[in-house]
Amino acid sequence: MHTVSSSHPPSCPLIGVDIAARDDCFRGIRIAIRAREQELGSCRLRYIERRSGLDDQQRCAQSLAECDGIIAYAPSDEHEHDLATYAVPVINVSARLMHSRFVRVLTDHRAMGRLAGQSLINRGLRQLVSWDVPMAYVHWRHQGICEAVAAAHDVQLTSITSLRDRGQDITASLPQPLGIIGSNDHQARKVIEVLRAKGWQIPQQIAVIGMDNDSQICETCEVPITSVGIDTLRWGSTALDTILALVHGTNPDQPIVWIPPTGVIERESAIREGGDGSLIATIQHLLSQDRALHWRSADLALQAGVSKATLQRHCREALGTTPHQLLHQARLHKAEGLLRESTQTIAAIAKRCGWQARTRMLIAFQQAHGMTPSSYRKLQRNRTRF
Repeated sequence: MHTVSSSHPPSCPLIGVDIAARDDCFRGIRIAIRAREQELGSCRLRYIERRSGLDDQQRCAQSLAECDGIIAYAPSDEHEHDLATYAVPVINVSARLMHSRFVRVLTDHRAMGRLAGQSLINRGLRQLVSWDVPMAYVHWRHQGICEAVAAAHDVQLTSITSLRDRGQDITASLPQPLGIIGSNDHQARKVIEVLRAKGWQIPQQIAVIGMDNDSQICETCEVPITSVGIDTLRWGSTALDTILALVHGTNPDQPIVWIPPTGVIERESAIREGGDGSLIATIQHLLSQDRALHWRSADLALQAGVSKATLQRHCREALGTTPHQLLHQARLHKAEGLLRESTQTIAAIAKRCGWQARTRMLIAFQQAHGMTPSSYRKLQRNRTRF
């Protein structure tokens, strides 16, 4: 970051949060902003709750005019123009525009696309379909998919704008086996509904993966959707840190601050049983048991009845990860649940989840969520307020 001139920045600035809580992603960002504000204790938040009507527009405009900085979802040039009239620093968290007049904090859409593409390629699929439409985040995700395909060398990618691309129903000539990558979870659900109505079997004939990991869509779909997750905790806390830096006269080095995705969340829509299917099922069953939290990779291999090298290869080819990372994710997932649902101390949770020292759990949470376990617990307990 570099410093710019700023005359008398407020000691406890008022930050307007103009983000509607309309889905998992933006609810998560709002919650993370609140948690970070409570952790810092050096600013105040004002949530802008928009309704309909001219009177409400005037009320929101007056509320924003009193703020020292604004974090907003501004998906159009018109929205950005309106925000510019307040003459205060603004962070835009929308990725619909290719270019913005404001600093943006965004999830890394190209990285999401790479993960989605790699996930299907690692399952042995060599024919992929993805969307590319003139919207920034979709285009960036498609670029990431293209990068994953280019790295694989022997994979063919078909880019489309709809399942009726160029006036023809492409489902009539889809090759098998096939992987389809939705540009978001809503699109992935529509793909599954259309294909199943035409008699296709998901995932036996066609594997489908989405992006955003919106649980309300992924878990209620007729075939639960495998999806690439967004780190809303880090996204929200970084947005607040960045707007506070701007208010105090420091600009980021780049116009977009990118937040890495959390990874691929496995559900039924993309789980393909091949030669390694029974072994992968065994591994996943073992990892669901608390005793696995205290294992090393060699212990997991022993319990699965294979060599360590075989375990490594199967995990890499079928899941795109390592046994060590699977064990790490199992510990992290268990700890997240205990922080949400129990009153145990951080030290007790660390021991129960297989970390040899409390500090290792602290490091794991900092890397995964950009915050301490205590901050994560506080954030989750605040969730019901929104």
